Amino acid sequence: MKRTLTILILSLVSCDSKYGVEFIVRNKSTVTIDSVRITTSDKRSTIKLIDIMPGQEKREFLSMREVLKVDGDYHVEINTPGVTKINNIGYYTNGAPIDENIDIHYFDDSVKCDFKLR
Repeated sequence: MKRTLTILILSLVSCDSKYGVEFIVRNKSTVTIDSVRITTSDKRSTIKLIDIMPGQEKREFLSMREVLKVDGDYHVEINTPGVTKINNIGYYTNGAPIDENIDIHYFDDSVKCDFKLR
């Protein structure tokens, strides 16, 4: 009985540690990305990636433990020399992510996103 209870508690704790979504930013442009700021629409969770060279990618996990239990999306601001691109992407429901990761491809003339559902 103790073993079953221990396993149950550990599994619940380990699931909670991944309560969020991983963002992958791939720079497929010819310029360096100065910064990428990603926030939830309630602004309770934010990550920032800096200095992404052409051909490089960076990953960061956006924890959603503090996000309000409402529906929302992700606000993405990408800054390069002289250009700022702002997009609202993705979706979460009741404060919980529906995606395992979101892959952002930054091109010279556009931004494309791929979503991997849980």
